[in-house]
Amino acid sequence: MFYKIEKIADNTYRFDENGRANCYLVVGQEKALLIDGCWGVGDLKQTIKEITDKPIIAAATHRHPDHTSGLRQFEEYYVSEKDDTKYNRRLENRLFGMAVVLAEKQKICPYHNRKMVNTLPLNDGDVFDLGERSIEVKSIPGHTVGSVMFLDHNQKLMFTGDDVNPRLWMQGNGATTLEEWKIGAQTVLNYMKQDYVAWIGHLDGRQTYEQLSEIYRLVQEIIDKKKNGILTQKDSPYPKEGVVPAIRFKYNRII
Repeated sequence: MFYKIEKIADNTYRFDENGRANCYLVVGQEKALLIDGCWGVGDLKQTIKEITDKPIIAAATHRHPDHTSGLRQFEEYYVSEKDDTKYNRRLENRLFGMAVVLAEKQKICPYHNRKMVNTLPLNDGDVFDLGERSIEVKSIPGHTVGSVMFLDHNQKLMFTGDDVNPRLWMQGNGATTLEEWKIGAQTVLNYMKQDYVAWIGHLDGRQTYEQLSEIYRLVQEIIDKKKNGILTQKDSPYPKEGVVPAIRFKYNRII
């Protein structure tokens, strides 16, 4: 089995794709929700079958290949239409995914050659009913304009993708300004104050209130320095390369 599986709550699992990315499986009484699909290096579909045989709904926090390439193994998945851009579709080029598969010394499977599957619209306020377990979608634009998080209000869990990643990438095409990012980040912080536990798309998956508060503070520093004329593009990543947390940004996408 390629993926490392960690049970993080009742009927809730984190799949670690050899340190490259995380995806999450949320199991209800009738269905299961797969949140993101990583690069799809391993046989994700078979790995899920070792946990549950319930029908799978696949959805993505945002449309980047380290979260959607693995969803080629399914017939369709939900994602925000705001992320349906030429730039993101180019990133989903199957050659990128196959390069990652080869880098992990894994065998190329038929689904790696598959074009991206059908996507279904995902909107703020949507609810997935899994059978005695409901997951709400909340829009948090930032890392991409279509970034969303998934909320399990009963177990106080939230799955935030890359939007509050401690290695925060805001330099890509399709990212919002840092000023706009703050709105979604504040939403996540507000849930954390209510004892919700956040799970992110990379590293060991864990996000703490203290860590996100520090990321928020650094973003505010960048904004303030831009307004005061003491910031340049060379200051990305901020505060410096090789530290965590750090923010990568475009100078013209700050405010």
